[in-house]
Amino acid sequence: MLSFYKEELVGETANHVSIIARCAEGRTKEEVLWRITEDTIGSQSRLRKILMNHREASEILDQLFEGYISFHASLGGYRLEELL
Repeated sequence: MLSFYKEELVGETANHVSIIARCAEGRTKEEVLWRITEDTIGSQSRLRKILMNHREASEILDQLFEGYISFHASLGGYRLEELL
């Protein structure tokens, strides 16, 4: 998801979103990207529910998500600043 923008700008088609869109008749890359995003959010929500009674594990999960997003957002190669 995070790399799709930069890949699309350079015309790359050998990525997860493009491949799924080619295989899914009638679905655009944008529709596939939204579906992947929704699935990712749903997975995160399920993980939070599973861990809600385990404070330490929940905190670690939050740190993991925050660190993952922060790390990738800080890398100029993804060009995410152009989306803001």
